[in-house]
Amino acid sequence: MAASGDILILEDDPAGIRLVSRKLEIANTSLSIRSARSRAPFLEALGSDKFDCLILDYSLPDIDGLQALRIASELAPTTPAIVFTGTVGEEKAIECMKAGAFDYILKTNPARLVAAVLSAIEHKHAIEGRIKAEAACMHANKQLTEILERISDGFLALDAEGKVTYVNSRGAQMLGSSQEELREKNFWEEFPDAVGQRFYGEYNRALKEQKRIFMEDLYLPWRKWFETRIYPSPDGLSIFFTDVSERKRSVDEPKTEER
Repeated sequence: MAASGDILILEDDPAGIRLVSRKLEIANTSLSIRSARSRAPFLEALGSDKFDCLILDYSLPDIDGLQALRIASELAPTTPAIVFTGTVGEEKAIECMKAGAFDYILKTNPARLVAAVLSAIEHKHAIEGRIKAEAACMHANKQLTEILERISDGFLALDAEGKVTYVNSRGAQMLGSSQEELREKNFWEEFPDAVGQRFYGEYNRALKEQKRIFMEDLYLPWRKWFETRIYPSPDGLSIFFTDVSERKRSVDEPKTEER
């Protein structure tokens, strides 16, 4: 399947532009190619359009390859840039790579150009896909957090080592703490009295067996009853818990006979 993408060439020599275009056309790639022959149109192109790959000559009258790379890193930070030139030596090539060049290719070895361009485009698309996925994940996490902050149950997320990765405000309140104080703390170090209680054993069993556990038990250090629902994953536990002490007392208290 032919690659597709938008290419910007910074090159002041028309013959150099034709060379790049011909190499890409021979490879039958579906690429849209645009050129800039000096600094001003290069800046204008980067400021007005998005590109999937930049191909930069190193030596132009009003801009060199390092300057072009620095401009590109500022105006198009996710767009890979390939230095394609006949003048760059080993020292300059190293400087280009340190400045963020995706690759550098000598015009005396143009056979590498097409493969480098296609690789750069694939890299750009992978970065864009990752950014979109991360943005979608952040949006989903925001929605989930909003839901967890509205529920009346406490919610606690622990990683496999017992570190608190999230606790909702209701959960922090029931635990006598705050979200900020608990975040990234080891739950069992923050609540050492819980170690040895039934809660501790069931939490560890849920993680080990990857089994959902529903329990209702008295937490002796606080003399409170909690209804707890534990949902495991390989990465840790999601725990919903509710203080049911009032309900337990109303059930256990003997009824007073009416006289």
